[in-house]
Amino acid sequence: MGSSAPLRQSRAGPRKAASSSSPSNPATSWHDLRGKRLGYINTYCTTSFFSPSILLARAGFALKDYFDAFPVAPWQGQMAVDAGFKVVIAAGVRVLTRKQLAKSRRLAVVADVNAVPPSGIVGVELFDRGRLLDGSGVASIGPLAIGDVKYKTQAALFRSMLASRDSVMLDFTHAFAKARKLVRGLGVGRVRS
Repeated sequence: MGSSAPLRQSRAGPRKAASSSSPSNPATSWHDLRGKRLGYINTYCTTSFFSPSILLARAGFALKDYFDAFPVAPWQGQMAVDAGFKVVIAAGVRVLTRKQLAKSRRLAVVADVNAVPPSGIVGVELFDRGRLLDGSGVASIGPLAIGDVKYKTQAALFRSMLASRDSVMLDFTHAFAKARKLVRGLGVGRVRS
């Protein structure tokens, strides 16, 4: 592991990759990042906490011992408002505040997939199925409404597997088609453009 080439993790273990340092980024190896600051949104965030933790653990390191790690505020909500997103989906961390919702001119739909606090989007309630958030034209979809469609989709696909005499292989396209039929059957309206 003394090489200056970055190591990429694979199932077989670390392997060398081409060096890609630049004047603005002097790091030539992941070893050059040891002791550097790493901001994470929370300790259950897949992207900012779990991914680096898992990759480091595979190489025999603990995140807290390798980086100067500290929590940071999520940035997704402000980015979504500034970029003019029409749809924002949150999971487990507050990404949109009342102030950001009020500022947004293009946002049409928000969905929160996490049923336990903290809510990802202020004002979204557990069973929302297109309810307009207070003082806005933004439709909200709550985590239990999403979970209901997910459960009904899984159950319908499972029943189709049980009903078949042949082996059945299903993928996300089948799940998407089934979920789309279920949602249409619920009478959920179209999103404004």
